[in-house]
Amino acid sequence: MMKKGSVIRFNSIPVKTDECNIKARLGHRKGFTEFDTDEQGFLDNVIATAKMLCTLKGALIRLDIIEKGNSFIKAEGGYTFRSADLALFLEKSDEILLIAATAGKSITDRISKEIRNGDGALAASLDAAASQIADDALDWIMEYVNIRLKKEDGILTRRRYSPGYGDLDLSNQKLVYEIMGLEKLGIEITDAYILIPEKSVIAITGIERTVNNG
Repeated sequence: MMKKGSVIRFNSIPVKTDECNIKARLGHRKGFTEFDTDEQGFLDNVIATAKMLCTLKGALIRLDIIEKGNSFIKAEGGYTFRSADLALFLEKSDEILLIAATAGKSITDRISKEIRNGDGALAASLDAAASQIADDALDWIMEYVNIRLKKEDGILTRRRYSPGYGDLDLSNQKLVYEIMGLEKLGIEITDAYILIPEKSVIAITGIERTVNNG
């Protein structure tokens, strides 16, 4: 059972990234875009390099929702998220789950290096791969939670919501950052609420109750 109100951190997250998702991020459409041998070899190298350089870490915390309004959610600890969209998103949830993941600094350093070297294609491809791998880490955390929630007749919302989306102001990244102590994952946050390393992501999801059919 996952203890409420306590941060759980993962110093290593194993993910299996589907190359189709990376291709989609690069603008390729399944069934419409074909790769020749050289292009496929390039993509294979990009994925292998990105996987090698991404050092995935993550964290989660589950908090009871103690008050709901049309335009806010208040969680235990007195943390308030002001957003009508988020309130609607969590209307069936009795808990809020905060999750975060980072791909680390090595991959972003490599992307910057390729930009400086003038290899925009490689930089863009590594960027797409790293973004997908970071998102896959969030998927892994959600799956980890869902497995444990089955014993509690609970389930996560199918989607997740991030600061900066809809009417949930990006400044909420700082609130989540502080609640979870994300500096312990090697993540920093700027005055403009941008996470560093760049391939670091924060998301919010909800825990709903299911009917136990025995």
